[in-house]
Amino acid sequence: MPAETAITTPPRLTLAFDYSVMLQAARGSADNEASSGVARAYGQASLYGSPGGATGTLTYKVENRHRYGELAPQDLGFATGYAGLPATTFSDAGTLLTNFYWQHTAANNRWAAVVGIVDVTDYVDVYAFVNPWRDFSNLVFSTNPAIPSPNQGFGIAVRAMLGTNGYILGGIADGNGDPSDPFNSVGDFFNDPETFKHLEIGYVGSFDDRFTDNVHLTLWQSDALTDTGVPSGHGAALSASWQVSDRVTPFARVGFGNGGGALYDRSAAIGFGYATDRADDVIAVGLNWSRPNADSLGPGLDDQITFETYWRFSVADRFEITPDIQYVANPALAPTESDLWYLGLRLRASF
Repeated sequence: MPAETAITTPPRLTLAFDYSVMLQAARGSADNEASSGVARAYGQASLYGSPGGATGTLTYKVENRHRYGELAPQDLGFATGYAGLPATTFSDAGTLLTNFYWQHTAANNRWAAVVGIVDVTDYVDVYAFVNPWRDFSNLVFSTNPAIPSPNQGFGIAVRAMLGTNGYILGGIADGNGDPSDPFNSVGDFFNDPETFKHLEIGYVGSFDDRFTDNVHLTLWQSDALTDTGVPSGHGAALSASWQVSDRVTPFARVGFGNGGGALYDRSAAIGFGYATDRADDVIAVGLNWSRPNADSLGPGLDDQITFETYWRFSVADRFEITPDIQYVANPALAPTESDLWYLGLRLRASF
């Protein structure tokens, strides 16, 4: 075996669990309550490492998403006249395989490649507050809502560092991904491809701070999806987040799309996060303007303004509580209403 790939570290397996709960209530034209829970098991099997910095790792994640009552938080927006998702990941989707991919890195992680069942939102247009389990809950902040990112399915991506601070990332994924039937996505990708493609180039403060200190441009293109009638599309996104002190990390993000099936074809967001005296506790504020995509939601809908703030704090080791407040001006699907409020409480325990 060549020295570059010779195994120098023993295989090892990691496994972790967490359980998250979201409770939300809407106040506006129709009062509604929604609640759901998500159980996740996830980890990695690291199979080899080498003196040259090459690694090989299998990453896996299984989830069960379930509602407690009649309505899941993911559906609360449309139920109350908001063209959006006030809680992106809290649905009633059942058991899902959301990650099952192989990752190879080389040259001390200066380049990396993944192939398998992927979630493209794990690496496309990410920024400091992208984690929907711990950061913002609303879709307009937890991802770029003008990018029609497909559900989890088969995909391939490659990332390379350009010098010390630059990087380029590109990939392709099945546009019909379905984490409830993930391996069907493999056949679709190779036999009847309708795909989502992305290319990103960016600048980071350092590799270790690549998520908090990051400025990038993302380009995307998506094929038409025959079964669902979604047209082809293309677009771009620009994002910047940078830690300006030990406590404050502001961000600004914009997105543009033409077709492709995203909820919005224009989106712009600004905000910041503030790290408190307690380790890992964060207060964050975000403001978003978005224009509903006529291809997805119908013509003639009003632009929406969405505000969200949350405070994530720990009350015990591995147990977090996150109160969350959202305000929507001009809800597009409730033309007789001027605004809506969403009050939320997220709980997360990790093991």
